[in-house]
Amino acid sequence: MLRRILVALRLLPLVRRLKGMIWGDSYTTSTGRMFKMNLMPGEVIWFIDRTTRKMKLSLTSADRKLQLTRLLAEANPKIAEPALVTITIPSRKVGNRDTRLGVLLDSFVKMTDHPERFEILIKIDSDDDLAFFYRIKKRYSNLNLRFFAGPRERGYANLTLFHSQLVDQASPASKVWLCTWDDYFFTRKGWDLDVYDLIDRVPFFIAGHTPFETVISLMPLPTKPEPVYAYQCETNPLISFNLIRALRTASEGLEGWSPLGDLYTVDGFFGAVVHLFQEVCGIKVYHEIGDYMASGPRLITWTTNPERVALYYHAHNRFFEQSQVDIRSRVVEQMFQELSLASQGEYPEAASLPAPSDPAKS
Repeated sequence: MLRRILVALRLLPLVRRLKGMIWGDSYTTSTGRMFKMNLMPGEVIWFIDRTTRKMKLSLTSADRKLQLTRLLAEANPKIAEPALVTITIPSRKVGNRDTRLGVLLDSFVKMTDHPERFEILIKIDSDDDLAFFYRIKKRYSNLNLRFFAGPRERGYANLTLFHSQLVDQASPASKVWLCTWDDYFFTRKGWDLDVYDLIDRVPFFIAGHTPFETVISLMPLPTKPEPVYAYQCETNPLISFNLIRALRTASEGLEGWSPLGDLYTVDGFFGAVVHLFQEVCGIKVYHEIGDYMASGPRLITWTTNPERVALYYHAHNRFFEQSQVDIRSRVVEQMFQELSLASQGEYPEAASLPAPSDPAKS
């Protein structure tokens, strides 16, 4: 009887897949069937974790999911000070081998001198492990940390949309937006002091640790059927909300545009904005500060995922179409005008801005 049960278990897809992950491929020799050892504990642990999480999710009631969704979005009553800086992060736990949200938040607490001046807004999927994120929120109960659950939609392809949705939730008092990802971490103690200095000195800006010449330079991406180009840009840009509001106004009415552009190129889009402010308006909006973030090791990257390669190829090919370049140029010119409306009191600190330069004369 036991033998029959074991034989039946061996036929289950879950058991066969787990056996394959542990033992690898089989092959036949003169002495009979053998297995090529391929023991990968990390793979097995991740597979078991994902399977058990999915089982728990299937047992979670709809009422509990609604309760968690509400609790996750609540503001922290312990934080009385209005946020000065907003950090946005799209995150997913189930099926995402590269998420290190806990590492990111640990490093934020350790490296930030004034975490009470920040709000951290995180986009999660409604079908994800909400209980996991609620435990994260309780663990970091001294932070102004909020999670917004919504449809998964197109996942990786909707990162621009997700960041835009989070920016819409930012505190009206916030001065700066930091765009980042759940596989990054903070690297320098006191990095936030540089941000406060920029807020005090500069009316509007895009900032990062990447040198200006690199931010506006193009690099080839190893996509197929042929390479495409992209701005090297700053992967975790710091952007003043004055500039975001001007961008929102300038792009209003453009089909398919969000407050952060219209294509899957969040960081690349702001690389283009930096370039166009320099080229069209003759001003340098980018400011370089010291290193503050780095990415952890990744098991899945866009170069190893066919769907992501196709997405990059399509988005960056379209990004540099002349019609798209012309639209971005007009948007940046209008942003400049919005930021220069000192006489109407909208941006009094921008009163001394020069007039846009004529690229044909430069």
